[in-house]
Amino acid sequence: MREEAGQRLSAAQQHALRMGWFYRSMLRIRRLPLTVRQRLRREWRGLQALWNYLVAEYRQARQDARKRSRAETLAKLEYNRCGRSRTIIPERTTGLGRMAAAALRVRPHREGFF
Repeated sequence: MREEAGQRLSAAQQHALRMGWFYRSMLRIRRLPLTVRQRLRREWRGLQALWNYLVAEYRQARQDARKRSRAETLAKLEYNRCGRSRTIIPERTTGLGRMAAAALRVRPHREGFF
């Protein structure tokens, strides 16, 4: 009985050594949908995080713009009333706001440069 079990065991080991590549590839194929689903889920979560970041950045830039506009108006009123202004105009806190402000600035035109 033990000899037969030993023979079966050695035959199974030889078969596993010869056909191991096949079983491993079948296991990878079987796990492929799970792997693709996990990858897509990770990508989707990344896109959602990026969207949420952009929305928060946009809202903060709008709030900064409103605060700056109010402060600039108050500074102009104070200047017209008193001849000087001590109102502090807040800085832009978001990269989006700084980029929008840079895009609105007028650049000097150079000769021969379009």
